[in-house]
Amino acid sequence: MPGAAEAPTTGVVWADAGRRVAVAVRGSAAAAFVDGFTTAAVSCLKPGAGAEGFFADAKGHVLALAAILRTDDGVWIDAEPGAAVSLAEHLERYHIREPIEIADETTAVAGLLVVGPGAGQPCSILSRSGRSAA
Repeated sequence: MPGAAEAPTTGVVWADAGRRVAVAVRGSAAAAFVDGFTTAAVSCLKPGAGAEGFFADAKGHVLALAAILRTDDGVWIDAEPGAAVSLAEHLERYHIREPIEIADETTAVAGLLVVGPGAGQPCSILSRSGRSAA
């Protein structure tokens, strides 16, 4: 593809980032609940801010390294696929009385990697390429 090498510095390049593990934890106690399972200080994050953190089982074995985003209604967790135990199942196992909802959103989302100066406008980029951004 002519000019592809210059695209990251002068335009935009995008690629399918593949299927990822996605978990939404919603509710007033979501940040405090997730805080107890990860190395990230989730409760300190303001909505829209994110951090990276490890999730471990009761024996300290790493289940996943995840990007954690604080949202207006809770927490969004994005991790590489392949954990032996589903991250949503792991969190649900310890969910007793907290006013939260844990949802495995893995099949509802897909990853898209967008790189370059125009990466802030990915929807218009996809529309121009003839692909649906919806």
